[in-house]
Amino acid sequence: MKFILIIRAVFLVMLLSTTLVFGAPLALADDIRDMQMPNEVASLRDLLEMVNKTHQGKILEVEMEQGDIDGKKKWVYEVKLLTRKGKVHELEYNAITLDLVKSEK
Repeated sequence: MKFILIIRAVFLVMLLSTTLVFGAPLALADDIRDMQMPNEVASLRDLLEMVNKTHQGKILEVEMEQGDIDGKKKWVYEVKLLTRKGKVHELEYNAITLDLVKSEK
């Protein structure tokens, strides 16, 4: 009797773990499909050239994500810049127009 319960428990654990392993990529694919980027996104090269022309310092990190611009979800570039004074300056640009949306020191 104990043996049958153990077998059932092992089978249940295997079934649940298989569902989690194979179900997760499907959920991720849905998220990616929902977050499709527009074709007209400005290139990373253009962004870096503009940041280097308008700000002094060393670019530490660049991320692209959906941000809130004027109450709407839009793609933005987030740039972390190390200033000459050793401070981290965070900049946020509209990923299509490269307009500066937010600046935090």
